[in-house]
Amino acid sequence: DNNDVNESNNSKNSNEYVLYNDSDPIEDDKVKIEISNPSCYGTDTYSLSMTFKITNKEYFTKEYEFKNMKLIKESTGAEYTVGGYFNFIIGNKLKIEAELNSSYNIGATIPSSIDTDKYILTLEINEYKITYYFIETPDELRADRKVNYYISDTLVKTDIIKDKRKIESLYVYESSDNLSYCNTWYTDENRKNQFRVSDSITADINLYGYPSSNIKWTALASDAYSFVDGINYVPSNGVLIIPNEYQNKEICIDLYAIRNIKVSEIYVPNTVHIIYLGNFTGIGNATIYYEGTEEEWKSLFYSSSSIVTKNVVYNTAYSN
Repeated sequence: DNNDVNESNNSKNSNEYVLYNDSDPIEDDKVKIEISNPSCYGTDTYSLSMTFKITNKEYFTKEYEFKNMKLIKESTGAEYTVGGYFNFIIGNKLKIEAELNSSYNIGATIPSSIDTDKYILTLEINEYKITYYFIETPDELRADRKVNYYISDTLVKTDIIKDKRKIESLYVYESSDNLSYCNTWYTDENRKNQFRVSDSITADINLYGYPSSNIKWTALASDAYSFVDGINYVPSNGVLIIPNEYQNKEICIDLYAIRNIKVSEIYVPNTVHIIYLGNFTGIGNATIYYEGTEEEWKSLFYSSSSIVTKNVVYNTAYSN
């Protein structure tokens, strides 16, 4: 399965590794080899350096030999000298006592930056053969990771993200009835730990959310009606729907509640009792569909000076 190509450090076999800037460390029951991201600086020529941190996981002192180090410019095949040192001592052998670690630094002078040209480093550390590319792992070599989105325990969306990539655009759930949405996701079913879009995806994950009303409501127990107080979210299809009721109460549209939004259609039910000042401004050429008659529509407005008649279609209810 090519989805598992980059598992186990992209190992070709037990001791051969193809690595990239973002690869995991090489690790088995004997050793752990961590490679720092390389640095490269210069103008006419460039100095390349990188560090190998070796952890001896065995219970006796062991020697690690760096050998057959080659740095090749891929476009020309030219080879450049690679030198190494540890504790400011030039050499190719690193002696590490049991369960301790030490670092080995390598460097080279090259004619161009690793950011503009492709270079390949090959070397051996004892029996471990490493080929290192100075780029991130190409997407075609990354495993596919599933991101499953759940709304109230129902799977509503599955996205495929390449291993160690971030989610570029977090899914926004929109209900089929155009009444609710969800753009906040959590990593636990109790919705306590919010998912961070800055996190890289390294395994299949489930994200959990709960739908929120597209309408911002004010609904006090003492009020006879529920009040539309603003707009939380306009669905991507541009259709905004005022429901027939909220919390078992019919509707009033409060001051300046529906304005300055990008919307194509607004549906208003005949259960609305009052439309206060400042509504339906800044909505462009959106069409307003009202479930009742023109006479009923005009009677809803708190002030006759605020009655809106442009682009209003009467006797039309929303039909999903």
